[in-house]
Amino acid sequence: MPKTTYPVAALILVLGCAAPQGPDHEPRGLQAREGERVALATDLDPALAGIVLDRLEKTEQALEQRVRWLAPPSVRVRVLVIGDDVLYRGVARSHGVTDPATGAFACSAGEVVVRFRPEEWGQGPREGWFLAPRSAPVSEALFRQRLEARYGGALTRTRLEDGCARAFAEQAALQLGEAAEATRRERDDLLSAFIPIFLGSDRVLAKTATASGSAAEEHGSSRSTRSQGAPALGYAVARFLSEADGAKRAPLVAAILAHAAGEPGEGGQGVYDRLDQDEEEFERWLRDATVSALLDALASEPVPAARWEARSRSRRGASARTPPRPGRGGVRALAPRRDRERAPRRPRLRARPRRALGGALTVASRSQRSNSSSTRTRRSSSAGSATRP
Repeated sequence: MPKTTYPVAALILVLGCAAPQGPDHEPRGLQAREGERVALATDLDPALAGIVLDRLEKTEQALEQRVRWLAPPSVRVRVLVIGDDVLYRGVARSHGVTDPATGAFACSAGEVVVRFRPEEWGQGPREGWFLAPRSAPVSEALFRQRLEARYGGALTRTRLEDGCARAFAEQAALQLGEAAEATRRERDDLLSAFIPIFLGSDRVLAKTATASGSAAEEHGSSRSTRSQGAPALGYAVARFLSEADGAKRAPLVAAILAHAAGEPGEGGQGVYDRLDQDEEEFERWLRDATVSALLDALASEPVPAARWEARSRSRRGASARTPPRPGRGGVRALAPRRDRERAPRRPRLRARPRRALGGALTVASRSQRSNSSSTRTRRSSSAGSATRP
């Protein structure tokens, strides 16, 4: 064999050894702990591991109680909570997760991988102005794992799923001691969804509930919890379908997710048409939920500026009413700008000279001019009738 073949053979051997081996489901150095619903594997010390396991148990319990249309798993949910950043990055890359902001994601094999951040587990500062639950990334990853356990790893990401995960994160935060943060994000999300509709946007219920492909490609929760238009609207739609009118529309949520997973059955144009018929009900529910959240802020929000803003917006939302829209059926309780009742026109003012004041400029309104012209007309008609033989 020529000497030049040895470096080539060595390079091929190195590249073969560096080839990816697939997802790492059993990282080294993790200790196992088991609870009633969760099987935890972590590299944290025993005290922190106990706190993490307790919060995971509470989150899974909230998932069973609040999301009843998802059947609970028959086995414990496996969760990997990793404190070593290098180890977590290696596990994340093996799963194809490369975004450094992703701190929690669900694997299609049935496990949840979480990068341990103290603030997400109740170990950060307890005082401060937080606009969203800090536990939201972990809760949303557990919700995604439950969906994949039911519909499979081929489930396409939809806006409805993102909205359901966002709503569940707030419900889980109530059991994890973050009620104030959950209330603030609820108020921000409802307002962000309500204002565009109040200003006259198009019909959004069916379009949002059935939309797909708007979320990130990775099955992870972004660290940023800033409220934006699309996530807030998906959140409002998910809550309406899951809660309004005794949760009678909850089967539609399951049908839409089953359709996104490729399962046969209802979930296409038929569901879209049924949702489009509930547009007015959705707008009425959203208006009432927004006003209720603002009134709660007036009673419980500790920051004065937030209370002032809530008072101003609650007055605007409470006055948003219109008569029935022609051809739409029903009464629309939420008023877009183009359909709101028009206020009476104010008199238009115009400066013009008046002879009685020597040519000085005075202000006369249209109503005054019309009244004076009608008076002159009556006087001329009465004068003509008096001189008629």
